Amino acid sequence: MKDTYLPVVWLNESCDLDDAFVDYYKKSVLLPLNSALGLFIAILVLGAGLLIGSLITYYIDYRANMNPKKSNQGEMKDVCERPNLERHTSQIPLQDDFATTDNDDQTVPQTRS
Repeated sequence: MKDTYLPVVWLNESCDLDDAFVDYYKKSVLLPLNSALGLFIAILVLGAGLLIGSLITYYIDYRANMNPKKSNQGEMKDVCERPNLERHTSQIPLQDDFATTDNDDQTVPQTRS
């Protein structure tokens, strides 16, 4: 015959929760978790909305710059266009206005007529 072991002490590990404790648990633990999830979803939707809005704005601006004559802004100016400096060049020599002499390779500005 096999040996049989019987417990001497039996512990019941269950409990009954009253309604007050259940409400306290829901308010202190479950409500902040659900609020954090709701905040996460709200921030995610806001970020997606900002991304879509900026893409639409970029597309509208891109389309407006493709056909500048049809836009309300008038003709577009070339950003790389050099400004007209003719009235100031009589006093300031430009890079192309320098000439070298034969004797000692010193640069001397040419005079304008």
